[in-house]
Amino acid sequence: MNEPLPTDKINPEAASQIRSNPVPKILTKARKARTSLRMIVYVALILSILQFTTRYWITWDDVHHYRLEYNLFKDNPRLLNTALDKLEEHIKQQKLTNYLIILGDSVAYGTPVSSDEAIGYYLDKRVREDHGTPQAVFNLAIPSMQAGDLYTILLMLDARSISTQNIVMNIRYSSFVQRNPGPSIVFWLGPELQELDPKSFEQIRSHMALNNRDLKQDFISQFQANALNSVKKLFPYLEYKEYINQKIATQKQILLTGKRPSDELGDPRPWFKKENLREALKSNEYVKGFNPDPMDMSDKNLNILFINKLIEHQKNTNTLVFMSGTNTELSKELVEKDGYQANLQLIDAYMAKQPITYMNLHGVIDPSLFTDHTHFTKEGYEQIANLIWDKWKQSGRP
Repeated sequence: MNEPLPTDKINPEAASQIRSNPVPKILTKARKARTSLRMIVYVALILSILQFTTRYWITWDDVHHYRLEYNLFKDNPRLLNTALDKLEEHIKQQKLTNYLIILGDSVAYGTPVSSDEAIGYYLDKRVREDHGTPQAVFNLAIPSMQAGDLYTILLMLDARSISTQNIVMNIRYSSFVQRNPGPSIVFWLGPELQELDPKSFEQIRSHMALNNRDLKQDFISQFQANALNSVKKLFPYLEYKEYINQKIATQKQILLTGKRPSDELGDPRPWFKKENLREALKSNEYVKGFNPDPMDMSDKNLNILFINKLIEHQKNTNTLVFMSGTNTELSKELVEKDGYQANLQLIDAYMAKQPITYMNLHGVIDPSLFTDHTHFTKEGYEQIANLIWDKWKQSGRP
């Protein structure tokens, strides 16, 4: 039997170390390494699950309920790329070959009514009732979009092989008015235009700079932006974070009330029920949109420049453009000016020459169906959708 080592033979410092560290350091390091490895495996597993489930949990209906969600887009315009990626995925999954895409500003979007009361809803309803083609309607309109944004969206669709064969879009009188310097002809999608059509962006760079939208970046800023986009592509949770939060909030609201949260963008009541609206519309910001000065219909007018690009892109397609109507009662003094009427005729003549279907709704919709000078009640939007669909079919569109 081994005898215990006499205590007088042990170095006091060594004895103290043995008592305080009974396990050899090498074993402690091995355990830490195994623990770290387990954590890495767990994190990788969780990320893999998120990678797989996020794309399937967030559906096209979460991204697009008869239109895109403006309140998400306005805080992060780059989110349109995520929405279009999801649209591309949806089209492939459903094997869609014939669909209609709506482009435009707040009128095509359906401000201020809810998504269930806007053009996208009623146009989709008419298509389904006719049991024909197109197979689906996608509303990609966003408030404040200008002609440059609409052109850019077409390029973004091209990049994803999403067909632009069937397009409906709106224009308005105020977009043809001279810009001094705003609004910017590309209001939301400057980075996308610069990437997809740098020559067109260079044509308007000085204009963009005047509107504080010049996109010159130093190398480091550009590298950081590209790196962030790459990371988001690798981790779908980051890419779909806004939609995930929205879906959770929507499901919670449905569970508690049985209804979707309201997505109205303002007061949907008719204009004549709103106090002080006439007074508010006397502001210079409002009045300049009705400028009666003769319009420049050459491509020096940036709106014409980009509409020409739009038309060129849409050659040999089914494209319908409608001029948003104006509340002829609320804005009576402005729209009855000779200069305004002459400009309307200039716009009509210009659009009539284009190889597309054109429809001017000025004076067509009853003033009682407006919510302000340019937007509509749900009944107004339903009437516009019916006019669009009837015109579409009359023009021999598939």
